[in-house]
Amino acid sequence: MRSGSKKDNNFIALILPYLNNSSNWHIREELLHLLIKCFLSSKDSHEFDSYQILDSILQLFGDTKEKIRNLALEAIAAFASIGDRNKMVEIMFQLNVDKEVRELV
Repeated sequence: MRSGSKKDNNFIALILPYLNNSSNWHIREELLHLLIKCFLSSKDSHEFDSYQILDSILQLFGDTKEKIRNLALEAIAAFASIGDRNKMVEIMFQLNVDKEVRELV
């Protein structure tokens, strides 16, 4: 059985498709809570696919629920706390994220 970070990475790969495809905002909320927990319990962002994670979370900035938008920002902050800021800004630039959002990181 795999241990620690590999397990979290597999878990994140499993839940990301449901993050943006769920019609229930409660499910999106709980998935964001799980992502934040995984990020905060991790030691390094290299365990994760940064592009895929940021793409999924940034799509939630357009959510109808303010709570989801705020949690998405918290998830980005949690992910930024374990990663390289320059790499995140570069990925966000590739994803055509607004300058105001990139400056928040």
